[in-house]
Amino acid sequence: MNIARFLTALGLAALGLPALAADGMSLTGETEYTSGKYGGARSTDILFMPFVARYEAGPTIVKLTVPYVEISGPGNVQIAGGTGVGQAATGPVTPATPRGKVSGLGDIVAGASYNAFYDASSGLLIDIGSKLKFATASKNKGLGTGKSDFSVQADAYRSLSRSGTLMATLGYTWMGKPEGGNFRNVAFASLGIAWKLDADTTASGFLDYRQAVAAAGAAPRELTFYLSRRLGKHWKIQACALVGASGASPAKGIGAALGYSM
Repeated sequence: MNIARFLTALGLAALGLPALAADGMSLTGETEYTSGKYGGARSTDILFMPFVARYEAGPTIVKLTVPYVEISGPGNVQIAGGTGVGQAATGPVTPATPRGKVSGLGDIVAGASYNAFYDASSGLLIDIGSKLKFATASKNKGLGTGKSDFSVQADAYRSLSRSGTLMATLGYTWMGKPEGGNFRNVAFASLGIAWKLDADTTASGFLDYRQAVAAAGAAPRELTFYLSRRLGKHWKIQACALVGASGASPAKGIGAALGYSM
């Protein structure tokens, strides 16, 4: 459920490098479904549906993400750090009773980034940013931890040619510490490449890594592929497929997004 990665891939469909977009507002709706065991015996299915408002003014971008979350499974998994986390890894902070299916408002996230460096001759661009996750999701339902998180990160983009872009991210999250839990602060990173198939269509892939939020847990690793297309001046669509490379990640996932730029 990496909404920042989803929006980056969607932006590449129209603009090459997202931090060089024209000033203005864009709205994006996404639906993503993932399924995995997260160290348990049974699968947990997560439906993540965020609505994202993004405003760009010069080198600065601000974003607000308001998600709806639905979890179906045995009750041993909760959302923490943007993904599912098994109870065995986190301690007694998830629901004690079988969950079945629960849903509701997820954690609202506010973020901002700034284009700190751009060199046209080398095609290198670096953004720095931060985001604050507000504890708006229900801890009792397992939709969140009940605590706020704060993250900082740097994103680098390098043009390989007129069609290709290499991307890398390095960041760190200060996790809110639920009472009775054993969460720890985590570093995260990703590598990706995007390639324009034509003037309006872009294919991209990302390998994402994050440290385990608990010492007893595994580190999430995921490989995600995207296909994005611009539809006219204002609209963009995107589809994605995800494969987990760790027991702490969903085993599989699919998603779609629709974006409108004003």
